[in-house]
Order: sequence, then structure tokens, then C-alpha cells
Amino acid sequence: MSQRLWLIGIVADVAAVLAVLAGSTRNIVVVVGAVALLLGTVQLITSRGGPVDKWVFLAVIGIVAGAVTITAVVSRSPADTPPDAGSPTVGGTTRAAELSGPVVQPTATTAPAAPVIGRESGPTPLQLTDDHAVDLDSREPDWDADREAVPGKYDLRYDGGYLWTSEEIAPVKPDATPTTCATAGYDDDIPADDLDVGAAFCVKTTGGAVARIVIRDKGGDPGKLTLDVVVWKKP
Repeated sequence: MSQRLWLIGIVADVAAVLAVLAGSTRNIVVVVGAVALLLGTVQLITSRGGPVDKWVFLAVIGIVAGAVTITAVVSRSPADTPPDAGSPTVGGTTRAAELSGPVVQPTATTAPAAPVIGRESGPTPLQLTDDHAVDLDSREPDWDADREAVPGKYDLRYDGGYLWTSEEIAPVKPDATPTTCATAGYDDDIPADDLDVGAAFCVKTTGGAVARIVIRDKGGDPGKLTLDVVVWKKP
């Protein structure tokens, strides 16, 4: 009888542990719990009429442990079972995030710097006299005006008829911007017929800048062009 009681205690303890781990082993746990319940019941019946000693208490423990184990396993819903490690969670969000890889953040792009004004005539327009040349990259008050139009130095030369450049010149609107000048159709010179008051041109300078000139006035003796000038330097 004592061996049977020890078996009841061992089975009850094993059943309690397996109840916590119950998942795919729920059927085994139910069987073990049933055995504990059965052995406890048998021991209690055989002790009937005798004194209430520790064996009776062990029998009661076996019955209670078996009943609790069976109830816990049978009433446990499938939703309580932890999901398999290889399957997605509810909605598939966790697994989908793992499969999709790290989120790539968009890279901010820096827009190219806009040209800055290097010089402008302002209230004192440039006076380009017949048979003179000027350097639009110059910082001198008279724009380095000179009769000797040295190639590679001057940017504009006026001969009383044509307006010549060392680089290129293009007709534009008076409100032309650096962007407008960048896409203008350039040539080497402008004929006299196109040099009217209000006419505007973009000029590429020998220093790598771009200028916008607008004819404010024309005429006099000797011939002269009065120009409003804005020079944009590369940033």
C-alpha cells in the first residue's frame, strides 16, 4: 500500500508540471492526471473506516491534483497555445516585417546652390562707348573699359554697329534669370538692328560667370550704349 501511495504523489507532481507545459502533449497530461485521480480514489476507498492519517491526505492530494490537471488541460483553448516560431503572428504583421527586411529611409537630396550676384550696375549704368571693350568680371568702377579689346580679357566690345563678345551672347527677356540664361540660344555677336532700347542679352564671361545686360539708352556722338548689368557668379 505504501508503494502505491508514493506512486500517487509522484504521478500528481508530474501531472502538475506537465499541465504548465501542455501544448502538443495535452493528451499525455490528461492520461497522467487521470491516473493520479484514479490511484488517489483507490487509496481513499481502501482507507475507508480507518484512521485519518497521512496516507489519506496523500490520497486526497492525488485526487485534487488529477482533477485540476484534467480540468486545466481540457478547458485550455487553442488561442492560449503559443504560436509556432515559424508561423506569422495575428495578422501576419510580425512575420511580414521579418520577411520584408529593414525599412529603407529616403535619402534627402541637396539641391545645387543657386548662382549669386557678383556685381550689378545699380543706379550707375555701364557706359559702353563706340570702339571700346569692357570686362564684366572686373571690380573696377569703369569695368576696365579699354580701346584695346584684348582676347580672353574683355567680355563686351561695341564698334558702333555690332556688339561682340569673347565668349557667347544670347537675346533674352529683360527679366531673364540664371536659369533662363543657361538654356538660351547663344551666338558670337549681336547685329546693330537688334540693339534697340529695352533689348536684353545674356553674356558668358571669360571668368566663367554669366551676365544679363539690358540696353537702357543708345546714341550720341560717338556712339554709346547705356547698359544695366547684373553678373551672376558660380557658387
